[in-house]
Amino acid sequence: MAIDPDRDDEVESAEDERFEAFTAECIDALEREGAAALEALLEARPEDASRVRKRLGSLSRLGLLSAPDAEWSESVGPYEILHRLGSGGMGEVLLARHRGTGERVALKLGPVPLPSLSPEHDQHKRRAAERFAREVQAARELTHPGIVPIADVGTHQGRSWFAMEFVEGVALDRVLEAVRASGVPTDALTGSDLAAAVPGADAGAFGPTWVGAMARIVRDVASALAAAHAAGIVHRDVKPSNILLRTDGRVQIV
Repeated sequence: MAIDPDRDDEVESAEDERFEAFTAECIDALEREGAAALEALLEARPEDASRVRKRLGSLSRLGLLSAPDAEWSESVGPYEILHRLGSGGMGEVLLARHRGTGERVALKLGPVPLPSLSPEHDQHKRRAAERFAREVQAARELTHPGIVPIADVGTHQGRSWFAMEFVEGVALDRVLEAVRASGVPTDALTGSDLAAAVPGADAGAFGPTWVGAMARIVRDVASALAAAHAAGIVHRDVKPSNILLRTDGRVQIV
């Protein structure tokens, strides 16, 4: 009996399309509804479960997949949660207050952990958690005026967290957006224009000239990074949104 290779190709193509559609459905369920929804789909299609878990594990290791943020409770460790400051792919930042001292902190709560997708994925998660713990411990020992200090660390419902000093200031990316929106011509900008974009800062907080203010920001960030590197820590995410301009004129990285 003759074998039709074109027919075999059609069957294989249809199978690939079916699997890709199911994988997309699993990703959508995970990112919209969380791990329980993913597990329900995989239980209904056991013939595809292993292959889908392997695919999702690869996406997770590349940082292209995450579960949705869970609702946090009113407290995390010794801190009372006041409100959310921001969120992103790497977790949430919450404004919190220590129940004992009353000190306000910016509390970084890590992403919701993904379900077990494969032994390799579990090993990757363990290594990532161990690296996080080492880096946070090293960062706690840093003392530099250009680095926002870490005050406390812990875990909450399976999510790692650390608490930093709450800085009264504005991230550099938002400062630059406000300066652009002010409409002042580039060649007419001064240090006071920069200060005006940081509510509560004195007009001279960052110096008289725009060029001088920018040079100072670069100098202070470079000094902070040099101190971190000397302690064996590589920031890996230096960008304007992680550079804070304080109301007192100080520049710090987080």
